[in-house]
Amino acid sequence: MDEKDKDRIDEWPDDDRVIYIPDAVYHNFMQSLRKLEEAQKEFHTIKDSLKANDGNSNDNQSS
Repeated sequence: MDEKDKDRIDEWPDDDRVIYIPDAVYHNFMQSLRKLEEAQKEFHTIKDSLKANDGNSNDNQSS
């Protein structure tokens, strides 16, 4: 896309369909999302370690 094409008014979003979010609200939301993703990774790590421990305990009990 040429530089000229970026400023074409007909390609601007329709104001009736656009929601403008203040920067502070957007950044707070993105920080919350990042924290949730980090927590999800930690929960998956815990879940995987529990699965590994359950597998070992089941093997030990059947012997």
